[in-house]
Amino acid sequence: VDRIGRKPILYAGFVVMAVGLGVVGLLMHLGMATQTERLLAVAMLLFFVVGFAFSAGPLVWTLCSEIQPLKGRDFGIGVSTVTNWIGTFLVGV
Repeated sequence: VDRIGRKPILYAGFVVMAVGLGVVGLLMHLGMATQTERLLAVAMLLFFVVGFAFSAGPLVWTLCSEIQPLKGRDFGIGVSTVTNWIGTFLVGV
């Protein structure tokens, strides 16, 4: 993370997640008639999960502790932790 930087990793992860969900959305819009299209949709969901797992999932924990000011860091980290867990839960559902 320190060698590459946080922003490029987050951007790459967001692109992977957008492509994965974009293809799933397109397939759902067109209607998944064949087994191949259904398998492609599952593969793209896994592609989304991979993008989340290498970027937004773990990297946000690092960013939460770094962006908070010292004066309110304990409250800020608590709020960001709850928000992160809710977001992770929604992705997992």
